[in-house]
Amino acid sequence: MITMQESVVNIPKSGVIMGVDYGEVRTGIAFCDYNQELSIPNGVYGPKAYIVKILLDLIVEREVVGVVVGWPLNMKGEEAFQCNKTQEFIDELKSSWDGPIEKFDERLSSSYVANMYGDGKKLDTDDALSAMIILKSFLNSRKHS
Repeated sequence: MITMQESVVNIPKSGVIMGVDYGEVRTGIAFCDYNQELSIPNGVYGPKAYIVKILLDLIVEREVVGVVVGWPLNMKGEEAFQCNKTQEFIDELKSSWDGPIEKFDERLSSSYVANMYGDGKKLDTDDALSAMIILKSFLNSRKHS
C-alpha cells in the first residue's frame, strides 16, 4: 500500500502537476495551476500505443514539474490486477522523462465521478474527471501532511 509519506515527497510544492487516470483504452488527464490550488480536467487521450508520446508533449507544453498517477487499489487497500498495467505505463513514462512520478490511491474516484451525474451513466469525460479528483486528492494530502 502507498503511504502518504511516499506520495508527497518528490514533487515540488509549486508548479504545474499533471494528474493521470491511466486506462488500457482511455487515459484521463488533469492539471493543477502553478500554485497547486486548483485541479482542472484536461481531456481523455488514447490509444494506448501513443499515450506516452501524448503525455510527453503535454508535459513540455505545460512545463509540468511532476506527474501523479492514480494507483488502482481495491477497497481493502491491496493492489488490484490493474496495478501491473499501470506500473508498466509508469515505467515507460519514466524511461522517457526524468521528472518525479508519484502513485496515488485512486479508490472511489470513478464512483465519485459516476455519482456526480446521479444517473450512473459513463460519459466520455469521466476519465478526465477521475484524473482531476486523483490530482485534487493528492494536493489536499500535501496540505495535511
